[in-house]
This record gives sequence, structure tokens and C-alpha cells, in this order.
Amino acid sequence: MDHCRPIRVTGTAQHAGKDFLAAESVNMPLSTDGRTVDRLFMVTVFSY
Repeated sequence: MDHCRPIRVTGTAQHAGKDFLAAESVNMPLSTDGRTVDRLFMVTVFSY
């Protein structure tokens, strides 16, 4: 988290026994003091 900004990533993921799945991930740094990142909020959605 060098830049302390949210990151959005899209692509495909392979799962055993399934075709490729579309994937979208959002990773957001959080801070209790407003300066130092001390938590991450991460969500990934898979769709096929």
C-alpha cells in the first residue's frame, strides 16, 4: 500500500472443474488515525 489509495483489479480466474470466471476485486486501505494504514477492506466478486 505504497500510495494509500483504493485499487480495482479485473480479470479472469480459473476454478477446478469450471470455465474461466470473470473476477473483479477492490482493495481499500483504511486508517484509524487518518495517516497510517492499519486495515484493509477487500472485496472480490466472481461471475460466470
